[in-house]
Amino acid sequence: MMRRMTAVVAAILAFSCWVEVIGAAEEVAEQWVSPEEIARAASHWTRERLLDAKPMTMLRSDRSVRPRDAGVPPSTNGNLRFAPETLPEDSVLLNPTDGDLLAISGALVPDDPGSPTKSIPAPMRIEGAGYDYPPPQTTFYVLTSLYSVHPYCTIGKVAFETGGEGAVCSGSSIGGRAVLTAGHCICSEGQWHTDWIFIPAYRNGTAPYGVWPAFYKTAFTSWLNDGYHCRDVAFAAVVDQGGKKLSKKVGALGIAWDPTTKYTDRLYHWNVFGYPAADPFDGYWLVETQASYAETDNDPDCTPDENGIGGIQTGGSSGGPWILDFTPGGGGNYANSVNSYHYTSQPYEKYGPYFDKEVKKLRDAAVKK
Repeated sequence: MMRRMTAVVAAILAFSCWVEVIGAAEEVAEQWVSPEEIARAASHWTRERLLDAKPMTMLRSDRSVRPRDAGVPPSTNGNLRFAPETLPEDSVLLNPTDGDLLAISGALVPDDPGSPTKSIPAPMRIEGAGYDYPPPQTTFYVLTSLYSVHPYCTIGKVAFETGGEGAVCSGSSIGGRAVLTAGHCICSEGQWHTDWIFIPAYRNGTAPYGVWPAFYKTAFTSWLNDGYHCRDVAFAAVVDQGGKKLSKKVGALGIAWDPTTKYTDRLYHWNVFGYPAADPFDGYWLVETQASYAETDNDPDCTPDENGIGGIQTGGSSGGPWILDFTPGGGGNYANSVNSYHYTSQPYEKYGPYFDKEVKKLRDAAVKK
């Protein structure tokens, strides 16, 4: 770890605290974290502070008129490209005798005593939407026996300080030292969050694979400065632990992205993960939602438009990955979006940014750190 921190010091001497990089198509920002903050973050997050941290909100104010593209979008034409996942050095394969995940549509089925439940309201027709709200979904707690199985072990809790308070989100290992999360879990309103850490496979106040402080962060300036939700995606790179990169310790998700500007690949089914910490959840356990494409949110602020799915995860799940081709034990597992926001009047529908080539560029920059 000291060797890695020495490298970080050299990097900070070579670069300013944060710089803007102008790419061919999109402007991004990056921050190199000081060695002092890295050391502070590693010791700052006690179990008590982590449990007391507030969940980052997923709210987005309703617009008086919100254009919607409901139902089936233009035909999928196979634009998506895929970069493979990374298995941990000590890969643990799924044991079929562990049993199936417990699931009841529209409710939570805890595998640990005292966990809350949440019911879903009856479907309500939305005028002009062409589908019932809320969209279909199934949400449940992940069995704790699966936390060591790839790719569950790549997903974890994110914690940081913002506005003088501790806050929590979710994230996932995405290659090298990089962690994928939502933009608002790394920065907002021109400010970078501090004391940033990632805890893979977090479980009830424990860190089975250690605590990983960030030494580097990167996000789109359209999110950092302007709050454009279509670019609410960001990456951090974390300090090595025990001489190993994050992806060597817990593995990493692959990534699926659209390299074109047509953005028509949306008819998919995702396994969506996070650590929701707002009522009725407590943030102690990993939660999974299974949901298919419901609609496109025609965002007037920027493109590409965000995808919408059914979901009941709350604040704290922000930044959790939407995974295509979910395959416990390996052989798929492509991150294709992250939990980003929901509208105030429709809490049971969640939206995530569409992964295009610009997101892939941002991810690649973080993986190289």
